[in-house]
Amino acid sequence: MRNRRRKRSTDIEESGVRVDSESITQAITLPNQLTNVDHVTYCKVVQELHNSKSKAAFFAMIVDRRRAWIEFIGGGL
Repeated sequence: MRNRRRKRSTDIEESGVRVDSESITQAITLPNQLTNVDHVTYCKVVQELHNSKSKAAFFAMIVDRRRAWIEFIGGGL
């Protein structure tokens, strides 16, 4: 019986955005720079940033929108 699982690559291209370990690190670095984010919200944001479409949108946002998005993900809005 053949193994039907596809080999996962660290380079995933979805909606024109290259997602690799470097972009994940960059995505995590941005919320780290915000000092007023509580631990629960931070963990929810990190979890959401594993979604490549959410990550692409997050990178495209201006700083004020990122803050609002973080509050939204954390349940604050």
